[in-house]
Formats: sequence, structure tokens, C-alpha cells
Amino acid sequence: MQMVFEIPDDLVEALGADSCNAEARVRCDLAVHYYQCGLLAVGRAAAFAGMPRGDFEKILSERSVDRPYQASDLAHELNFQG
Repeated sequence: MQMVFEIPDDLVEALGADSCNAEARVRCDLAVHYYQCGLLAVGRAAAFAGMPRGDFEKILSERSVDRPYQASDLAHELNFQG
């Protein structure tokens, strides 16, 4: 599904964005919000934001977003690396 909506110029300005990066900024902000609410896992949130997972995790860190880490996450990472 594709959704299209207009972002008013004054909102783009308030976000500190310009017309070239306003969409990316809004997608990233929504992805962070959905991650914080538990609606998206970090990988899905990064994909929603349109960026690599590592870049998205850096943004989470910069914004001091809590990132719960469970034993199943560790098991997944160990299997992925090995």
C-alpha cells in the first residue's frame, strides 16, 4: 500500500528540514515513534525509515531511545554471526 500526503511548508520549516529531505525526516520520525510504541521491531522500523539497520540504531542512540534486549535477540545475533 502506498500513502501520499502533503506536508505544509511551515511544518517542513518547523521540522528543520527542506523540501528535499522532508519525506525522509518524517519517515524516520514515524519509524522511531512506532519502534518506541512497540509496533515495529528495530529491523522493520529501519526498513520503514528507508535506511540500514545500523544507521537507524545510531539514530535511536542519539535520541536516547530505550532498546529492550532479550535473550532471544542474543540467540538470533549469535546464529547470524556464526
